[in-house]
Amino acid sequence: MACIIKDGDDFKSFLADQHLSKKLIQPEQIADVVAFLFSGEASAINGQTLPVDDGYLIFKRA
Repeated sequence: MACIIKDGDDFKSFLADQHLSKKLIQPEQIADVVAFLFSGEASAINGQTLPVDDGYLIFKRA
C-alpha cells in the first residue's frame, strides 16, 4: 500500500498516535472523499473546506 509520508516505524507510530483511531489515514480514504465530492450526492456542498483528518483538528493531547 502506498504511503505519502517518509518510511520509519517510529515516525509513523508518532503520527498515528495523534489521531483518534490511533492509525494513519490511507490514500484510499482520501480518494473516497474526493469521489464523494465529485458525485451528485455532494451537489449541495459548495465553497467549503472539508478536513479529512480522522479528528486530528479536534483531538488535543494534554
